[in-house]
Amino acid sequence: MRDAIKQLAESRSECTTGQTWYSALFSYNYPNSSETLRTVLDLLITARNEKTTQLQDTGLDPAVRARLQDEVSPLIHAHLPDPIVSEKGAIGIKAESVYQFYECDAGRAAVVFVSEILTAVTTELTRTGSIGYPLTTVLASAVGVHSRFLQASKKQVLDDLPI
Repeated sequence: MRDAIKQLAESRSECTTGQTWYSALFSYNYPNSSETLRTVLDLLITARNEKTTQLQDTGLDPAVRARLQDEVSPLIHAHLPDPIVSEKGAIGIKAESVYQFYECDAGRAAVVFVSEILTAVTTELTRTGSIGYPLTTVLASAVGVHSRFLQASKKQVLDDLPI
């Protein structure tokens, strides 16, 4: 899971700046719970923060600095996956500067995942005015239905994790 998050963050870090990017990760079989997902993300973020602190050392060897910078730069907040959903029902959703953790029935995990993506796309299209009013209204209505489904399907189970 940690490697998948890193790979997705690295790919997103290579995307064109000045555009809105959204990344989502759906995982099969692992993690089994939101607690495990939170632990994986916490370890990844803690390692990133420790390496960022090491980069503050002015006497750091240039080769070590370059390696640390390569490891840290893709893992900034903006490059981490927006939702992370496991087929087992573990959910982590990036909101502002934290991940929020939820759980849902395993049978609903894929629907929650798609609903999160639809919400993000509709929000961005509405914000930018990229599509006309009638389509925006239809999408917003569909997202409203999905949002109500999401609220009924998932429950927040852990404290937020600062990223």
